[in-house]
Amino acid sequence: MIKLKVKVELKQSLRSIHEKRGSEKDLNNVLLINGRSLAELYAVLGLKNYDVGFATVNGQLVHNDSYQLKDGDNVVLYPPLAGG
Repeated sequence: MIKLKVKVELKQSLRSIHEKRGSEKDLNNVLLINGRSLAELYAVLGLKNYDVGFATVNGQLVHNDSYQLKDGDNVVLYPPLAGG
């Protein structure tokens, strides 16, 4: 069994989506069990892949939701950007 903990920060609308879907996760200490990808983190947080525009992991931009997280990573999730 693989267990790892990551710290997560949700930006803009992702905070309200996370709250609306009833997730009570402590974002400073998110536990992933048998999953290591960003996509699995989204599911644990009650987010869908389309909710997230991009992420940074330890300050590095990550576009691929199959990116493999490591214990202690700091993840910041951003909603899709729009504008004109």
